[in-house]
Amino acid sequence: MVNILSQGMIWSDAISKVQSYSEIRAIVKNVYASSSTTDAILEAYRLTPESSVPDLHHGLLQFMTDAKFGLPVHNARCSLASSNNAPEEHSSSVQAYRIRYTNPFSGPLQTLAHHCVDLLYIFDAFFEDLAKADSTHQALVEAMQQHWIDFIWDGCKPETSKCGVKEDEITVYGKDRIASVKRLREDPECLEREKRVELLAKDPASMKGLWGVLCGVIPRR
Repeated sequence: MVNILSQGMIWSDAISKVQSYSEIRAIVKNVYASSSTTDAILEAYRLTPESSVPDLHHGLLQFMTDAKFGLPVHNARCSLASSNNAPEEHSSSVQAYRIRYTNPFSGPLQTLAHHCVDLLYIFDAFFEDLAKADSTHQALVEAMQQHWIDFIWDGCKPETSKCGVKEDEITVYGKDRIASVKRLREDPECLEREKRVELLAKDPASMKGLWGVLCGVIPRR
């Protein structure tokens, strides 16, 4: 079972210091040796001269999320799926799910689908507080727990499971806390995401360099 989280905001303070497209382009150009790759990165994350500052920050945060979470999870899913084809191996199917609902508790993270928020529901943690926050959360708890139990028990049989059961499908737990199944090779959002991470995978060293500059680990040149 592979969780692909929705965009996080861990690096928002560092990203907020970038205030213009020209500044972003200079940062990317200093990291990536190829001008064509620089253009491809900017295009993939919708970073244009016409973008507003909030839109520029959104694109940079999407890059940070893809580099830190998206690409590693994509690689893990592909690797595990390919291992299933080995005749001498006994393994279950690889199933991915994405979290788009937000933190239910009040505070600075309440509007975010951040890292590990799914564990609140899978393990029914803080169940009394979840009930106080919103009584409808219990339905999501039951749905996610059943998904995991079915996966562990029999890999989710297609005839009985309401979740994605094929390796080219993904279960999306939406902002409305309702699960839906999308095809990775057909859904526009999934296709766009895969295109982005495959672009990053072509030059992982530069990707890590850009990530380091944007989060402040590596000084700007």
